[in-house]
Amino acid sequence: MKRSFSLAAFLALLWWVLSGQTAPLLLAFGLASVLVTVWLARRMEIVDHESHPVHLSAALSRYWLKLMREIVVSNVDVVRAILAPRLAIEPHF
Repeated sequence: MKRSFSLAAFLALLWWVLSGQTAPLLLAFGLASVLVTVWLARRMEIVDHESHPVHLSAALSRYWLKLMREIVVSNVDVVRAILAPRLAIEPHF
């Protein structure tokens, strides 16, 4: 049941982010589509620890935070190299 709930929460969040809709009727349609999808997944018995690994959520969130930090740091380094009065880079093949 925990995996079904987390799947429903993930699908609902994904639907809302991708659609960007806030009208009550469209939110109800989104909720209905999420519920039907979770019901079908449970009926097909594909919601298990391999297909929806809830136990990896903490590690995955730490990974995304570290990845986002590294992306920001690399972007700042590139901006510094571009805006420096004297470029300290030597492009060559």
